[in-house]
Amino acid sequence: MSKENSPKTIEKGKLNMDFNLRSKAMGIHFDSVNLHAVGVRNNINQLLYKGWEVLPNFENRSDDEVQDFIEEFQGRKGIKPADTFLLLPRSEVICQIAEFPSEAANNLDEAMEYQLVNYFALDREEYDFFPQIVGRGDQLKVMIIAIKKALLGHCFGFIRRWDLKLAGLSLDTFGLVNGYARLEPDRFSSGQTMIFRGFPEGLEVIGVRDGSIVLSEYFAIERLETNPDNESDEEDDVTRDEAFLAHLDEQALVKAVEKTFSSARMDPNEVDTYRWVGDYQHDVRDYLTDEVGLPFDDWKDGNGETIDEGALVGFGGAVGAVHDNVPFECNLLPEKQRKRHKRLPVILGSAALVIAALFLVFSQVKGYMGLREESRNLKTTLNKFEANMNEVAIARGILESRKEELELYKRFQTSKMLVKIVASMANDLPADTYLNSLIIKNENELAVQGESDQPFDLQRVLDKMPFLRDVKSTNAITPGRNKDGKSRFMYKATIILEELH
Repeated sequence: MSKENSPKTIEKGKLNMDFNLRSKAMGIHFDSVNLHAVGVRNNINQLLYKGWEVLPNFENRSDDEVQDFIEEFQGRKGIKPADTFLLLPRSEVICQIAEFPSEAANNLDEAMEYQLVNYFALDREEYDFFPQIVGRGDQLKVMIIAIKKALLGHCFGFIRRWDLKLAGLSLDTFGLVNGYARLEPDRFSSGQTMIFRGFPEGLEVIGVRDGSIVLSEYFAIERLETNPDNESDEEDDVTRDEAFLAHLDEQALVKAVEKTFSSARMDPNEVDTYRWVGDYQHDVRDYLTDEVGLPFDDWKDGNGETIDEGALVGFGGAVGAVHDNVPFECNLLPEKQRKRHKRLPVILGSAALVIAALFLVFSQVKGYMGLREESRNLKTTLNKFEANMNEVAIARGILESRKEELELYKRFQTSKMLVKIVASMANDLPADTYLNSLIIKNENELAVQGESDQPFDLQRVLDKMPFLRDVKSTNAITPGRNKDGKSRFMYKATIILEELH
């Protein structure tokens, strides 16, 4: 694998942010039985599902039939030939996840060569090996893919015989997870997901945790065939295939699935999302749903349309044809064989539109910023006016209070009321009586306090004054503490202002 094809760091939270002008793409994948074609439309960075078609028993068909199938699908969906990704089946390769020092990222091929003997007990002359970084931390998590040279040759034969113009060739596991990362970036980058992918002969289980692939395990589905003579039960009208499928080795399946959870270090109760992929092993899917209790969710495209489970692998492959930047970029196709449509006229036209749009946006933003500045100035002026109005209101309140006090003072001044009250008390009160205080409140409320030898006679004296009424003592009369032995007193009364004029 060349340095140009080395995988990039998985950038969480940036999976849907790159911009490109490819509007339609196609994903092709195959298994031991059928050839699958899936169309995708990229609508302003929104992936839309455009259909899935299957060519059964493609290996037994002529090259012209296969080529017509692919070209007709591309024509119906409006897909250009070079916007196509081909995926190899996981069931035909061997994968191991290894750990490497983080420094090995710059020379991954060489670092892998030294470690192959530790992970693969096979004749390495018969295989080609490709590394893909699937996780980063203190160390690199690298999935090493061992592909038989015969399988690669067979695949390149397809490319030549069917006259395929491809943007890339990858493992269908990577295509599937890349599609998941684009469709649901939040779930992909944060959380735990288990994906079960059915093949005609077996099952792949993929574990994804926090944007990293932690597991890709493939195992054959074991079955208990109880009709070795291949006889059908005519009375029950059950075909041999139905009888065969009815005898799934459930114990072996559960054991294999438990092993995948253990290998991925995932607790089934802590997995956030379960997904089923593929149009095979329906009885396995039903058993895992009904008996084991795994809640498989649907996959939806950017418009909320449910994507067929059999189309999800091809959908992910098409994502690799639409977007150059995907989390797992393992491309097995040599650089010189990769095809991309030249889009210079479209790019120039789009660039002109973008520049015009930016100019329009800039003008609008400039006007908007001017309005914001004017609004800010008006708010400042308004705040000043409101503050001044508050000060005026406070001053008006103080002025009214002062006016009331002045009116009261004028009444005292014009009638010489205080002088008349003091003079009258000086004449009428006994000579042994002393006033310590004389207070007038609320215009006509009088309070006098003092000391006298005869405090009980004072109320009678005050009652006789024509300008006082309602004379009453406000507290008990107590002996004084002075050397003369006088008693303290306090009286209140209401002043009749008219008697003082």
